[in-house]
Amino acid sequence: MEEELDTKMMMTELIGSLAVVYFAARLGMGDMPTMYGAMAAGLVVAVMMMTFSGAMILPWITIGKMANGDITWQNGALAFAMQMLGAVLAWTINMWSAGMLDMADQMWSVSVMDVQTGAMTLIGGFLLMIVYERLAGDGIGNAAVGIFVWMLAAAGLSVVNAGDVGGMLITSGWTGDNMVMIFGSMIIGGVGATAALMFGDMILGEEE
Repeated sequence: MEEELDTKMMMTELIGSLAVVYFAARLGMGDMPTMYGAMAAGLVVAVMMMTFSGAMILPWITIGKMANGDITWQNGALAFAMQMLGAVLAWTINMWSAGMLDMADQMWSVSVMDVQTGAMTLIGGFLLMIVYERLAGDGIGNAAVGIFVWMLAAAGLSVVNAGDVGGMLITSGWTGDNMVMIFGSMIIGGVGATAALMFGDMILGEEE
């Protein structure tokens, strides 16, 4: 199984991440309400997971599966890299097509990582992985994952970390605070996702 992932998995993660970040960033640009970007992220995650069976798309899920041994580190790292590349391409297309390159510093920002944000990110990663593991795979389950991503993003969590990386790179926003927030969110969310894989069945029981 692992040997067959290669090109297919690369393209799946690249296209999935590009689509999610493109629409989330597009609808989150300028003065658009945060809810629009959150809604776009959730809906496109659902559509991409329906289109590409087994797609992870989000770094939290990828990191959790890598840490739990569900996928090899090599394939996990490759999937992660493709997610980042897809996000950078999405932001590049958005900025170019919107004609906003001269206003890049106004187009993207993240909140500050504090104890409360870290705790919510940990819980968010845990809950997202439980939903993904138990429901993803069919149309209704993938829709449920997308809706849950929507809710997490609407609550202010940086669920689409690849998009944050893309925004940081394209807008030259690599400040210390941004890096702490983005990569801290990735790691903490990934830890939450790993915990869900390790303890989910113990807490909730085996699926029927």
